[in-house]
Amino acid sequence: MTLWNPYVFCRGAETQDMWDQMFQQRRVEGRSVRLLYVGGRGFDLRAQAVMDRFIGSLSGAGCTIASAELILVGFSG
Repeated sequence: MTLWNPYVFCRGAETQDMWDQMFQQRRVEGRSVRLLYVGGRGFDLRAQAVMDRFIGSLSGAGCTIASAELILVGFSG
């Protein structure tokens, strides 16, 4: 599943469902997940909370998280 081709926008429980679908195959195969979450620095302070929720959702669904990194990208102008 590619999130931006076509573009996907969801909220609430739909988000949890999307995450489950994205990583279902890895969970079935027992493969670990390496996450890289990219956000805009200064844009929204909730980026870390979303990352924590994402990790919790995957862990709760039985996925093994090998690594999880949050990168905040700065923009000028």
